[in-house]
Amino acid sequence: YPAQQSMRRLCELLKKLLEMDTDPWMEKECDFSVQWAQLKPDQQIACLPVLDAVRHMYDAFSKSGKPLNQPGVMLLDRPDLFCTQRIFPLWVTLMNRLLPSMQYLLTASKTSMEQMPREVREDCLPLPISSGQRKKKDSKARVSRDSVLLIQVDGRLPNLALMKLSRYYKEQGRNVILDRGFSKIKGADIVYGSCVYSSRASMERVKAIKDCYGKTLLMGGSGVNIHKRLPKEIEKLPPDYTLYPELGDLSIGFITRGCPFHCPFCVVPKKEGKIRQANTLDDILQGDRKKVILLDDNILAHPKAGNFLEEMARRNLQVNFTQTLDIRFLDREMASLLRRVRCSNTRFTRTVYHFSLNDTQHLDQVRTKYQLMKFSPGENVEFICMYGYNTTLAQDVERFRFLKYLPGAYVFVQQ
Repeated sequence: YPAQQSMRRLCELLKKLLEMDTDPWMEKECDFSVQWAQLKPDQQIACLPVLDAVRHMYDAFSKSGKPLNQPGVMLLDRPDLFCTQRIFPLWVTLMNRLLPSMQYLLTASKTSMEQMPREVREDCLPLPISSGQRKKKDSKARVSRDSVLLIQVDGRLPNLALMKLSRYYKEQGRNVILDRGFSKIKGADIVYGSCVYSSRASMERVKAIKDCYGKTLLMGGSGVNIHKRLPKEIEKLPPDYTLYPELGDLSIGFITRGCPFHCPFCVVPKKEGKIRQANTLDDILQGDRKKVILLDDNILAHPKAGNFLEEMARRNLQVNFTQTLDIRFLDREMASLLRRVRCSNTRFTRTVYHFSLNDTQHLDQVRTKYQLMKFSPGENVEFICMYGYNTTLAQDVERFRFLKYLPGAYVFVQQ
């Protein structure tokens, strides 16, 4: 979450550079008035413009996943007056690391300027390219003729289909290029696009991509065609993790595909059909990776779900069930196995269990299944709650009220 990321970075830097005890700040029960009173006066004064800068960045970039990484220019008039002579070099270092894409213009005394660390003084950012210049540059972007261009039209997660295509063509010795969004890269003789969603923004981007690449383009993905598949020889290949270097030690994939239910709002019954095993954990992990994002539609519905959970727990994996888990399939044994699995959020920064609750039917059954997990109030149990489909506002409120009284549970609404 952007707020947590911002708060975590702020706390780490204040602790490291200004010697402030910020460990309690990340606790939910933290009383900031008490924490503030415990700071030394010089720490309070130095901290005020830092807090103000973070608040402005968070407000200005409310839709950004990482608001503190956004670019800009900040004018500072005599910030050295906020700090003691000893603290000032550390303070400017803190600001430089806190907002890494921010360019500072400041006034300060000669003595203060001489104290400023050289790496901070010489750390300049390039001027941003104007929209006119950017279009001109993009129009000339070219790659070699034998290159394969892979376009991720939408979606925040790495695109598994593109990763398999990358593996296929790299094994043939071809140069593979990933384009996220639409950059008008010319020259490639093969262009693949993958569109996950059918939103207006995605459809507009698909149209622009088709207009640009014409017959060279092969477009697929659930957003445009739920029946189109990768060729079998490509589908069976392991994903190319080098296509998304930011994954690091993360892995991603399906153990199972499909679902036994036929919810009318869901694309899975038509796209995937009945539930079946698609891969093993070894297929997905490719070695000693310890973190995995599972894209399974309804893994607990598979007859071998217990075996899958047992293996995850035995191998001490951190697992993000990104499509949520179906609480209806829990029994005492399955709940015990799930508690042994290190369930995580997509960033693998904290423990989170993901379930879904799309209507008000069978709430008593949900409560009974939930009790099998023996959650405590301090845990993170996220329920994805769909709205705007077949429930009224009163029914939505009923679901939220129901979840409020389940220990550890909270709501994430999805239109």
